[in-house]
Amino acid sequence: MQLHEEAGAVRRETLLPVPREEAWAAVCDDDWLGLEREERRAVDEEVVEGRRLSFTWDGDDGGRTLVDITLDDAEDGTRVTVVELPLVTLRAVGASVAARAADGPRMLACA
Repeated sequence: MQLHEEAGAVRRETLLPVPREEAWAAVCDDDWLGLEREERRAVDEEVVEGRRLSFTWDGDDGGRTLVDITLDDAEDGTRVTVVELPLVTLRAVGASVAARAADGPRMLACA
């Protein structure tokens, strides 16, 4: 699914001039996530060592958000992509799809 800003998603991408293993160590450091400023309750959703970290936590507005961090090899280092999406948006999309489930299988495409 392509997450768009209209859906409340925030997407950031940066290139770190280090190998993916070093970038992964940085991503897993509390300081990199900005947790030295405040404490947040987080729940790991998926961890693919060296490639992907997905978790939910309390967003700045008090609502829960899903944060998805992916690391990809790039010519000059590692591309780190962070997408944060309010869970209320995911629930709305899920409810919309579930309501049409009785109509039978469908192919969903996002532009």
